[in-house]
Amino acid sequence: IVEYYQDEIDLIGSGQNVKYDIHVLIWLPTHMIKARKFQEVINMLMSKRFFRDHIEYLGILEATKQYTYIIRELEKAEEINHIVNTPSKSKEIYHRNSRLRSVLVMLRHCLFDMTDLQLSNEANTQLGLALLHLGVSKQRFAIWDDSLECFGMSVEIFQRIGVDKDRAFIIRTQNYINSLTFYSLILLHENSEHCIHLKHAKKLREGDYGPLGLSLELSSHQKKGIVRSNFYMPSVINFGVIGPKESAINAVKEGTFLRCTEHHDLLRCYYSISAGMPVVFSNEGDRKKAEWVIRDDGKVSPLEAPHLCLATQPYPWISLVARYSINRALFENSVKLKQSQDLKGAGEIGIFLKLKSPPNCGVTLSADVPVINVAFVSVAALFLGPAN
Repeated sequence: IVEYYQDEIDLIGSGQNVKYDIHVLIWLPTHMIKARKFQEVINMLMSKRFFRDHIEYLGILEATKQYTYIIRELEKAEEINHIVNTPSKSKEIYHRNSRLRSVLVMLRHCLFDMTDLQLSNEANTQLGLALLHLGVSKQRFAIWDDSLECFGMSVEIFQRIGVDKDRAFIIRTQNYINSLTFYSLILLHENSEHCIHLKHAKKLREGDYGPLGLSLELSSHQKKGIVRSNFYMPSVINFGVIGPKESAINAVKEGTFLRCTEHHDLLRCYYSISAGMPVVFSNEGDRKKAEWVIRDDGKVSPLEAPHLCLATQPYPWISLVARYSINRALFENSVKLKQSQDLKGAGEIGIFLKLKSPPNCGVTLSADVPVINVAFVSVAALFLGPAN
């Protein structure tokens, strides 16, 4: 079948205009996956014209669902083919995933371009639901920024066309946005209420897993797991965070080390083994900072400091986002803060850093997280905590 359509496949991959029958649109990518024409499928999916033709035949929402279905099938087929034919190599896995991510990013651009069109309410509803579906699909590949933007645009479209905020899909979209609140992985005292527990601790300790390792899903936090974040300094160090369990990394235990099987880097303390110190994934630095003991109860302690454990921060960090991000913080006392710029703090008692968005929040410290020393600097972490 693939050979019969080879001329059309070549034309689609080059972005040229092709007359389709419904079989080409719906079934040809699946036949190509079964024929192990993986790169040709990627080339076909990366064609914006091919996606627009999907929309013309199927509608916005069903076209997006069809595309993400093909991506999932391609991911599974490539993984099986890789395991059968080659030893596990993280660079090859990363290359495969990066190609699939590129297709998801292309979909996002196409759907966002449609938000500027004059569409009917029915088409706008389909567009909002398509962005919601795409945002969920992006979580699978840890494309957090794009995922959040898809959810945010979905809510904006629904608000623009006057959809009732109590509708099920509006509530579901808001829940997805809330689920993307990440809490950094840090070291705290073993008695802290914020310590995490691995769900598969016993199997991980005993090596009871296959070549792909075990998911670092948590039993202490419902539907959460340890995620390898690439928000800061990607490819050098990647901070460990608590995120959706669907994006939890797979790891293997190599002696006292915990290694991410996809990227082949080690879980380690960032600067020193001390309370409040963030935990990262990296292959650089002192390997003593990467040695861990997995306890019977699922807690994980540094080998050099058994009184400490992996824990989640009590509140989200204060961090920089895009200027118009839906996650931006808006200060309640912004006028006073603006006026205080010229006062240089002389004789001032300070201004209450309460936020009007998100509501009932403020900039706060945490008694659970001590001041940490990094090189010659003392660092006190700032959080988005309760306004009181």
